[in-house]
Amino acid sequence: MITENYVLHSPKITCTTKIAFLSDLHGENPQGLERALDALAPDLIIVGGDLFDRRADNREALQLMEVITENCPCFYPPGNHELYV
Repeated sequence: MITENYVLHSPKITCTTKIAFLSDLHGENPQGLERALDALAPDLIIVGGDLFDRRADNREALQLMEVITENCPCFYPPGNHELYV
């Protein structure tokens, strides 16, 4: 799991907004990801595709989505791997 923090400033944004971006989980729920999201307490989560994979069980990723969508709005455009699942 790779995590990076960025701070962006824009005169168009008038309040602090924390956004978490998840991508390419391919059916897995990396150890510590839920804890990291809890610590960040994002206002919004974007899942950038490839959450699922045709060669994976996908249950872990599905369970992760069930947990994180309870606490925060999530946006999820499907990636190319979702076309096969």
